[in-house]
Amino acid sequence: DKTVRSSEVLSSTEMTKSVGHVGPVRRVAVAPGESSWQLHGLPRRANNQTSDTCVVATASDDGQAHMININTGMNLQHLKGHERGVNHVEFSPQGDLIATASADATVKVWDAVTGALKCTLTGHTSEISAIMFTKDQKALLSVSHDTSARVWDIEGGFLLALLSGHTKAVTCVDYSPKSNRAVTGSKDKTLRLWNMWKAAQTKTLRGHTAGILACAFSKNGTRIFSGSRDKTIRVWGVDDTVHKGWTPQAGYAPMQQLTSLKRKAAYPGA
Repeated sequence: DKTVRSSEVLSSTEMTKSVGHVGPVRRVAVAPGESSWQLHGLPRRANNQTSDTCVVATASDDGQAHMININTGMNLQHLKGHERGVNHVEFSPQGDLIATASADATVKVWDAVTGALKCTLTGHTSEISAIMFTKDQKALLSVSHDTSARVWDIEGGFLLALLSGHTKAVTCVDYSPKSNRAVTGSKDKTLRLWNMWKAAQTKTLRGHTAGILACAFSKNGTRIFSGSRDKTIRVWGVDDTVHKGWTPQAGYAPMQQLTSLKRKAAYPGA
């Protein structure tokens, strides 16, 4: 219905409603908690600054992204500049930058406080599905329907690495919290692991029987989770040995078996 709403979790009571978009809202990103009051000068609601947030950004088919104070429903910034719908919006880890990815095949990076455009990243040849900042906030990853993933220098606005290997549209991306590896998922039914800075593919993970919609690293970087149109969620070990013998028929059995063997080797008396 082209609106953004916030609700109280326990009671399901609607708290605020924000209007302004003239197209469907595709995605909502939440600002890091401390940026809400440090950067935007908004009042704190909790003692824990890392969980106290009231600023969100939205991506819409109307070609705009909005920044909203979710406590009041008031728009803080309107980010305009894309020629087609915005598919994805993301805050930087420090909350001072916002990136938007569009069906116009560009990524734009904005100042989260002023709304000023900092740079436009061009190079993809088809619409961009997803983006994410690296944890040091110096680079940004993007994946596209053109079958590629790209790594960009945010400050200079130039391409650092081109990650090629998928054969169909790339739909999702995540960055390891513990290394320089990234994972991408595609409509070609595969996940691919990359050494981001060497622009080298390190592994292809096969098992899904339909296109992949979502992927994510675990917090310790040792597992990858993927969701697919085949209606399954799969858990993968980043360690090379975990994937040997994986088949759709065996499901999780290879991982469970190897995990059990590792546990017995580490704790023989257990």
